[in-house]
Amino acid sequence: AGVFYVDAFGLIGDGVPPVQPTVTHFEPVGSNQVHLEWTGTGQVVIEHSSSLTAPNWQVVVGPISGNVAELALPANAGFFRVQAATTALTSKQP
Repeated sequence: AGVFYVDAFGLIGDGVPPVQPTVTHFEPVGSNQVHLEWTGTGQVVIEHSSSLTAPNWQVVVGPISGNVAELALPANAGFFRVQAATTALTSKQP
């Protein structure tokens, strides 16, 4: 028997909770882009929030496969995170 986990939307997963990626490189590219690299396997989404005090994570890229992405910086300052796609699409936890 596998292990399943439940969120507000019901039963999720294939028996194994997703392993969260770890960002290994974050670098500005020019004045309006950023280069991200991370470890991990599977699809991810890159999210942005303008605040960490009251985060409102919004998907800016994804789901994507691979371990590298370049994206345009949003007009407002903020924070990025890389999440396993299954986690990000089923939960908005900080």
